[in-house]
Amino acid sequence: MSLVGADPGGEPWFSRTQAQMLAENILIDANGISCANDAPAGRATVYAYKSTGGSIWMAKGNFGNLAQITVGWAEYVSVATFAANTIIFTNTDVTTHQIELVIADTAGHIALKLNGSAVIAGSTSTLTLPGTGWHYYEISIVLSTTTTGSVVVKIDGTTYINVSSVKTSGTANAYSNRFYLQPIVPNTATWYRDLYWRNDTTMLGDLTVNVLYAASNGPTQNFAASAGTAVACVQDGITHSGTWPNDADYIFDATTGDISDFHFQTVTVPGGGSILGAIHCTRMSKDDVGARSAQQYSKSSSTVHTSASIVLGSSPAYFFDVMETDPATSAAWTQTNLNASTHGVKNV
Repeated sequence: MSLVGADPGGEPWFSRTQAQMLAENILIDANGISCANDAPAGRATVYAYKSTGGSIWMAKGNFGNLAQITVGWAEYVSVATFAANTIIFTNTDVTTHQIELVIADTAGHIALKLNGSAVIAGSTSTLTLPGTGWHYYEISIVLSTTTTGSVVVKIDGTTYINVSSVKTSGTANAYSNRFYLQPIVPNTATWYRDLYWRNDTTMLGDLTVNVLYAASNGPTQNFAASAGTAVACVQDGITHSGTWPNDADYIFDATTGDISDFHFQTVTVPGGGSILGAIHCTRMSKDDVGARSAQQYSKSSSTVHTSASIVLGSSPAYFFDVMETDPATSAAWTQTNLNASTHGVKNV
């Protein structure tokens, strides 16, 4: 059981439109969502997903069928005028809702529903939603088609809902394969940052998802640069200006076994903090008629880690390799080891 994914909320793909985010595997479904750099102060950066309209949602998926799912996210609410029956989170089996986290009344109590049915007994919170500002929401669900499921909801570390021995699947399948976030208050500016999702019931608490960009060439450089230096071709977004990724600049290769890796920006872990995982994000495609596959390549100390082989298409897409632990130690990443590691791509 482990970390499945994380997303800082817009920063790595700041210039992408909603259509591009859907086409490139950033979001699995969305309506009225954009990437913005105007999020209110209070998180690590001002980059975030943003919504401003009424019928708004965004979904993460492509992580398989999870019998247990825990999701956390930071959300900024501009106003605190609540409407009853507003869905603010749901996990789904494709597009069929399983558990819905809803606003129960105008006072801001929250509750759980099963695929739009009546409120699950005992699930209405006695606490009301916090007011405006940034708050961190977490929900943990054990899926069940009978009455062996459970749901826990926390906001800013405080438990609002904790129910067990309940049915938590709205379909015949005791799993979900995507989750949706929707604004707590429709038709108001809302920002989302620092998402994580797991395939167990472990809640990580309020966390920051940092973005580190390639900073210099690593020790192995087999791929050719389309122009200039290899590292300049893969530094999409490092200056936070212009349109990126820039499809005019890239590295390329046609020889099986070739590798190019890079040193990344360093991270400083706050005192008492820890690194909960590293996610290697790579945007790749092929430009010929033949079959092409690649692997995401990482090296820590002398230990090499590669992702599963990825069959590339002719349109660029993002791929994500989750490394919850350091391949060299099989333990949590340390600041020293993560900063010394290199990451890149291998032609297979």
